[in-house]
Amino acid sequence: MKWTCLIAPLLLVNIAHSAQEDGKALVQRVCTKCHALNITTGQDNSGNGLNAQRPNQMSDDVYGAKTAVAYLNRAAFAQPAPGTFGDLPINAVKGPARWTIDVALSRNINLTRTQSVELRLESFNLLNHVNLGNPNTNLNLGNFGRITALQTGTTPRILQFGLKYGF
Repeated sequence: MKWTCLIAPLLLVNIAHSAQEDGKALVQRVCTKCHALNITTGQDNSGNGLNAQRPNQMSDDVYGAKTAVAYLNRAAFAQPAPGTFGDLPINAVKGPARWTIDVALSRNINLTRTQSVELRLESFNLLNHVNLGNPNTNLNLGNFGRITALQTGTTPRILQFGLKYGF
């Protein structure tokens, strides 16, 4: 399965304008690459004293339902035999991508030659998309493959309105 994310540039659109009024919209779609995940066994199978060893890959279907409860398929991984290392490559699995749509609308209204009003409406994460964090990647734990947090730096939908009087 190939993971792709598109990054759209900022799009500036003129909504309405005249000699007295000015209107603009700024639309930004943010989609970041998926984070590479390193699945670990959580125990020292090879006997070298390190617990961050990789497991064996038993199936190509490494992803579960891709929900918060079952993002990874536990049956696709197995502990290696004692005294051996696992065959799963480092960072072989990708975590969930992050995407949001941010929109800002503004309109300048000239009241007189020296006075103006700017109306501004901003929306962050307009569609209120939930950006899940990375799943637990320790095969030895009971919550392996589960996502227990949101991605850092993500927020639910935020709407804000601004009014600026210039004189």
